[in-house]
Order: sequence, then structure tokens, then C-alpha cells
Amino acid sequence: MQAPILRLIKYISWALLAACCLSSSAETLPNFDIVVFNLANNDDELSIEQPQLIAQSKAYENQPFFSTDDSQLYFTKSDGKQTDIWQWSFSQNRLQSLFNTEPSEYSPTVIPGLADSISMIRQDKDGTQKLWQFSNKKGFNLLFNSIEPIGYHAWSQNQVALFVLGEPSTLQITQRGNDGAVVIDKNIGRCLQKRPDFHQISYTVYHDDTKKHELKIYDFNTKSVSSIIELPSEAQDYTWLSKDVLLSSEREKLLVYRLNTNQKWVPVKNISQFKFNQISRLAVSNKKDKLAVVFENN
Repeated sequence: MQAPILRLIKYISWALLAACCLSSSAETLPNFDIVVFNLANNDDELSIEQPQLIAQSKAYENQPFFSTDDSQLYFTKSDGKQTDIWQWSFSQNRLQSLFNTEPSEYSPTVIPGLADSISMIRQDKDGTQKLWQFSNKKGFNLLFNSIEPIGYHAWSQNQVALFVLGEPSTLQITQRGNDGAVVIDKNIGRCLQKRPDFHQISYTVYHDDTKKHELKIYDFNTKSVSSIIELPSEAQDYTWLSKDVLLSSEREKLLVYRLNTNQKWVPVKNISQFKFNQISRLAVSNKKDKLAVVFENN
């Protein structure tokens, strides 16, 4: 196992869920599947409906991300030897590999303003992990040559937040066309998200004393960091349902938190109807009518 992967395991508490975690055999990869629900939000009460299992196999399937028009769901799929980006077409009910290349790819993410392009982490044979762009017209293009090893990323306009591996792991900010970055925070978690309607990125910092992840926001305009709330116990993944509503999980439960209220994390209304062993990553469609849930299938 190569050095960048060993560092990833060291700094992420649930490393087997990580974007850049590779293994020499499929047996050591966890079996994660992806289900997509319709979202219903009635009288400020959220519920999920009509589950559609779109990725179910003995392979590792994780890191979902909706296309700009919500017609596709991109995700990472690995058999333990090779990892590639796959896509699910909702209109055609069809699953296919987006491309099959020798380097492994992770973390497919739509680049704002470039509907035909996605960014991803590519890991070469020597363990190098850098951020690349792919489009049907131009193929692969390296975005930042000197910034690595990158584990995760999230865009806001033409700027991007990067989880950079190291001692400690750091949150770094840069933009397209630059080849340097500014360090904003350290000891961060794997979940980076764009906050809707704001030029902001959210991220987490793990605290040993509380055993919880603290959710923070970096504002690109003011270049400031603010603390928001602690995630539920054992959770490190979350997503934004709107600019003021967060969705996270606690084992088999989905939990909602509404900012600017005294409300605590509350369960999604009908989550008990669906049986999950362990929920991890979450993704919400741009129209806010679909929710992709990654869960462990034992």
C-alpha cells in the first residue's frame, strides 16, 4: 500500500469510506450501495419516498453527485483493484461507466459554469493524487500541478476548497488558473460542501474531547471562518437541503437541522420504514427533489 494512502487512513477516522482509499483486494473494501429517494417537504416536515436502488453490487460504490440538470448521478465505483467514475441515467434507467482509464478516479464533482465538465481526484500508480478536469470535448486536463495529495474538493463559482493530506490534513483554497493555495484550517474532515445561495464552503473539524465533528463555514467574500453547529454523534457527512437546512445521519437515521432556530437535530419523518445498517454520504439534487443516500450493505 502506497504512502499517500497510508496517510489518508491515518487522518480520516472512517478511512474505508474515503475517496482515496485503495486496497489490494476487493475483500478489504466495504460494500456500500446507493439508493435515491424522492424528497417531500410538507409544512416544514421532511420525508423520503419511492426508493430507487441504483448501485447495488459487491463493489465499493460511493461519493454521489448530481449533474447540473439532475438527469445523471455520478459516483465512484471500485472493485478493489481499479476505481472509476460511473453514472446513472434517470431517464433511461441505465448504469454505465463514464470512462475506463488506468489511473483511478474519485470524487466526481460538477464544475460551476461548465455543465459539460466534471472535476475529480486522479491517483496515478506512484500514488500521486491531483485534481483533474474532464470534458467530452477536451478530455482530461490537470487543474493544479503543485497541489497534492488532494483527498476531496468542493467548488464555489471559480474557486475551490481542497482537503489536502498531510500532518495535519488542511483545508486549502485556490481558484482555476492558479497553481498555489492558501491554508485556511487544519485537522479537517472529509466532507466539503457548497452552501446554497452563498459564496461559501462548509467543512468539519473533529474534536477529540467531544468526539464530534464541528461544522464550519468559510466565506470567500469576507475570507472569514464561522462555526455553525456540531454534527450528530458519530457523523462526519452531511449535505445542504437549502441555505438554512442541513441533513446528516446517525447510524441508520437521517436527521434534519434548521439554522436560526432552537430546534435540535430531528429524524426524517418516515426514515424508520427503510432499513439501513450505516448511512454515510449524502447528495441532494439541484431541484431539491431527490436525495442520494450511501449505506453499508452487510
